[in-house]
Amino acid sequence: MEASFIPFSGLTLRAVFGTNNTKYDEFKDGGGPGVDYDGNKLEYSPEKNNSLFLDCQFAIGKLGRLKFHYDKSSKLGFFTNNNNNKYTNWIDAYSMLILD
Repeated sequence: MEASFIPFSGLTLRAVFGTNNTKYDEFKDGGGPGVDYDGNKLEYSPEKNNSLFLDCQFAIGKLGRLKFHYDKSSKLGFFTNNNNNKYTNWIDAYSMLILD
């Protein structure tokens, strides 16, 4: 889901939210003979992620324009392997902030 808001010219706010519930319906012998991964979550697939963006630009007289960008993204934890081993193949939730 995404929503954008432009309160006035030169300012844009945008919010994004996503959700996943991905898993293998059937994955016979995924971990070798006799090791099934049926029902395991897909790797690199966080259940929730969200982002918030802000873009601002305005004129500075004859000097030109000043631009500012803010971007904050967050993801819940996820597996890095389809065996779903939380001790060896798990990335904890994290956030990133980008300013430019």
